[in-house]
Amino acid sequence: MSANNFCKHIGQCILEHCNDCNNNTNHKVVSCHHYATSEAQDSYTLEGKISGLFEKRLLTETGKSCLHKIRYLGNRALHKITRPSSDDIQAAIDIVEHVFEATFNIPKKDNMLEGYQKKSKLLTHSNTNQSS
Repeated sequence: MSANNFCKHIGQCILEHCNDCNNNTNHKVVSCHHYATSEAQDSYTLEGKISGLFEKRLLTETGKSCLHKIRYLGNRALHKITRPSSDDIQAAIDIVEHVFEATFNIPKKDNMLEGYQKKSKLLTHSNTNQSS
């Protein structure tokens, strides 16, 4: 599943939960959380996973902080402490999409372009040798 589709799925689950809070639909958010963490569901917490991404230098300090805020938002919604606004949910989705893009898609695109840097160095080296 692409990062975009994943984010839309999570966002849709959260919106369904918030739009239907009075009908006891906490299971939708729980299922989204299970879906989001099913690949690496060992004994790690979401907090630990976020911190681990930061320690591996896959997240900036700001990215880590934003993801923890989204985690708090999700926890508070799940336990019916507060109901996030649609704007808050959209902001969370936008942040997660950005994190996925920066963490997974940009490095893939960078790898695709790797050959150009090598070719450029060869051309520069070749031109330097010709002028000698």
